[in-house]
Amino acid sequence: MEYENISQLISYDSEAMHYFNSLPAQLQQQILDRGSGVNTIDKLKSFQALVEQNKLS
Repeated sequence: MEYENISQLISYDSEAMHYFNSLPAQLQQQILDRGSGVNTIDKLKSFQALVEQNKLS
């Protein structure tokens, strides 16, 4: 299911919330700051890998 944004995704999708909460706090913040287009669990996982791979800060 697609949500409007990352905030809705982690608020309404329990799997996405669990996955997001398992990430380090700094990575969570980077996703929140830059992940405006993240609206599915698959996009969350892909974006998380991209952030870690590129060490976006």
